[in-house]
Formats: sequence, C-alpha cells, structure tokens
Amino acid sequence: MKIIKNCNSEQYLSSIYIGRTDKVKPFAWTYYPKNAIHFENEKEAEATITFIGAVMDWELEQELEIEDTAE
Repeated sequence: MKIIKNCNSEQYLSSIYIGRTDKVKPFAWTYYPKNAIHFENEKEAEATITFIGAVMDWELEQELEIEDTAE
C-alpha cells in the first residue's frame, strides 16, 4: 500500500473534497499514516498527485511524495 505525504508539513493526505462542498479547503491532512488515503499501488498514488497538480493546486504537487505503508 502507498500513501501520499506532504514533505513540508510532514502530514499525510487523508481526504480530497471534489465538487460541490461546504469545505473551505479541498484537502484534509493527518499526522497518522493509518488515517491517510491508502492506494493499492504507486501508479494510483502518482495519478492522484498529477490530478492535484493539474486540476487543484500545482504548487502543492511539488510538495508531495509517495511512501510505503507498513500494511
């Protein structure tokens, strides 16, 4: 399993809010890997980072990296 980490804040991506939502910020973060979004493989995690950069926040894309989980 893979998770996405913000290398600047040391937090893990836990939610992405897309579409009609009351959320002010489109991303939620956690310090706990078990609460992060888990991806089946690196390709899925890379696609998510690419989507974030292309559609939502290109600067944030530069701060994200993929990590392996212990699961």
